[in-house]
Amino acid sequence: MGNTVDACCCSDDAETQQDNKVPPPRAAHSTSAIAKRDKKLASMLEKMVEFAEASATTQAEAAKHDNAAEADGCDGFVEITSISQDTTCTSPGKQAKGAKDTSMPCPAPPPAALPPCTPRSSSAQQRQRTQTDGNSANASTLPLPPPQPSLPITFKLPDSRSKMILFSHTPLGFNFAKSPPYTVHHVEPGGHADTVGVCSGWEIITVGSQDISNMAGKDLFGFLKEKLTLLPNRGKPSPAKQGK
Repeated sequence: MGNTVDACCCSDDAETQQDNKVPPPRAAHSTSAIAKRDKKLASMLEKMVEFAEASATTQAEAAKHDNAAEADGCDGFVEITSISQDTTCTSPGKQAKGAKDTSMPCPAPPPAALPPCTPRSSSAQQRQRTQTDGNSANASTLPLPPPQPSLPITFKLPDSRSKMILFSHTPLGFNFAKSPPYTVHHVEPGGHADTVGVCSGWEIITVGSQDISNMAGKDLFGFLKEKLTLLPNRGKPSPAKQGK
């Protein structure tokens, strides 16, 4: 009896020891890696903010110079004399082995300085304006070319319509009757009358502003010859012949 062990008591002691066991500690390197990662992200965010602020400052200074140039009447470029940039960068391949990667890519180099802007002088603008006005005056005083001579002849068509033809040179290239009605008998192919559309069977009723429908044949020939002397001659034949 004295050596008997209570099973319930032993069971409770075992369970108590099981509950009081301390879990094994977590690996210390996991916490350190998370801290390094958070620190790296914070550093990168800080660099990005600094880079954005530097870019905004550069744009503001460029806009300020542009506005100043426009106010001075300058139509060229404005030199950018200074660019604020505090961002620190590390070129690829130059970072020490094993060091923490807290760098950012280097931004593009600033643009080369442009020559200073020189506003146009008022005297140069005045000379340019005077030269332009002089060219306009010379153009307005040039003589106009003389008008080209022409002789209008009105024909009566077979359908009783009338048609006026302008002849610009001799020979006219057609012949007509010797007495009224002065009907066209022949049109020379390729001649002046042919190119302007005169056809056989048309009747001449006016030459210039003169009605010749009832004029004698001899008088018409002299009148027409006088009018044709005002036109340039581009051929040897007689400009218009009276038929039989």
